[in-house]
Amino acid sequence: MHVKDILVRFVPLLLLLLCACSDEGANVFRIDIVEYQEEGRDIEMASLPGGTFTVGSTLFPHYIIMEGAGPGGSDDLMINNERPVHVVAVSPFLISTTEITHAQYRTVMGTNPSRFSGEIDMPVENVTWFQAADFCNGLSELMRLERCYYQDYTCDYGKNGFRLPTESEWEYAARGGTTAEYSFGSSESGLSRAGWYISNSENKPRTVARKQENPYGLFDMHGNVFEWCQDYFDTYNCGTQTDPTGPDRMGYYKVVRGGSWASQPVELRSAHRGARQPGSATYTVGFRIVRRP
Repeated sequence: MHVKDILVRFVPLLLLLLCACSDEGANVFRIDIVEYQEEGRDIEMASLPGGTFTVGSTLFPHYIIMEGAGPGGSDDLMINNERPVHVVAVSPFLISTTEITHAQYRTVMGTNPSRFSGEIDMPVENVTWFQAADFCNGLSELMRLERCYYQDYTCDYGKNGFRLPTESEWEYAARGGTTAEYSFGSSESGLSRAGWYISNSENKPRTVARKQENPYGLFDMHGNVFEWCQDYFDTYNCGTQTDPTGPDRMGYYKVVRGGSWASQPVELRSAHRGARQPGSATYTVGFRIVRRP
């Protein structure tokens, strides 16, 4: 099926799929990007109310090595990347309840770059940050919405189309109103119910939405594939921030979050931060999408 043949609909399921996933009420909507008889292509999005929350962790130092990020761009820089803990306020937004899948990506882009084959509802992986942004623009066009990304990949947050989540939006969504290490608590014993990681994945990404959802009705926020975020990676700043979008540029790294099927439990924590070069593509990194309500 060619992109020009796709029927695009945004269907609010206020009666059938209304999902009060938290005390604030995270309503679930569905975007159908092909005819109803086609399976696996619809994208569900949760409407998050926005609010204030605490970002980061102080439980133990967690360092990340940034290759070539030191003075002059030649030395490696090791930073404690989860401190200082600080307060962030985020505005309401919609976020896809799952990572973008093989079927969804192929429907919009016409290709599937994933290294792993299998079910159409496995998360797409082996995508660069730029390819993820291109998907967002492609879906926006199909939905007759404004493109968020310009030709140079700068993002216009005032547009009504799809984009990648900011790092703050991602952590807010992952925590689901909780303050523990994981959305289900602080014990690693609950990970097998909430996500796919090195101990249960059988060394590959798995079909989305097969594990327990978080309090906001989102699946696979812990594990399966790392997820690209909008922000360039930077150290945290003190003080309260509202809708931060990260630095204009720092080195060559974009933030990835959530851990993957190959990760140890520490990387699946809500506060864990990773970084990848935006032009890199690995079979542990995928993405999910957001837009304005």
